[in-house]
Formats: sequence, C-alpha cells, structure tokens
Amino acid sequence: MASVTFELNAAEQAVLNAPIVGQGGFQTLGRRLQGELKPDGSILIVDADLGAIVRCIGYSTGGFESRFRSAFGRSIKGALV
Repeated sequence: MASVTFELNAAEQAVLNAPIVGQGGFQTLGRRLQGELKPDGSILIVDADLGAIVRCIGYSTGGFESRFRSAFGRSIKGALV
C-alpha cells in the first residue's frame, strides 16, 4: 500500500488533535490520524486515507471538512505542485 508523509506545523497539529465528538466515518478517520501523528509533526498517511481526506475537503464547509482543510490543505497543495 502506497503512502505519503506530511510535516504538519504547530497550528495544523493543534487542529488535527482537537477533541472529536461522535461516531461516524470522518470521526473514525480523524481519531486514526490523531494516533498516527508523531510528536515532531510528521504523519504517514496511506493512499486510502489520503483519498478520504481529499474527498472530505471537497465537500462544503462543515466540521470535519474545515478541520481536514486546515490540517492538511497546505500539505496537499504542496504535494500537487
């Protein structure tokens, strides 16, 4: 399975690590990503999770859409150029 490593800055880490309330697909993904985040801000994301993050970011504004956009938007843009 392919994967990519992102380096999150302090603000992005704080957004990702904000408490998650409720159950569901994006909540489960968010908790899994919180567990993958290393103390130095690096996070290894497998392709399936990256695809879910990109799909979520593409939805209209909302809780996890905004959270993932704030946490990963810069890194995803950088990976695309």
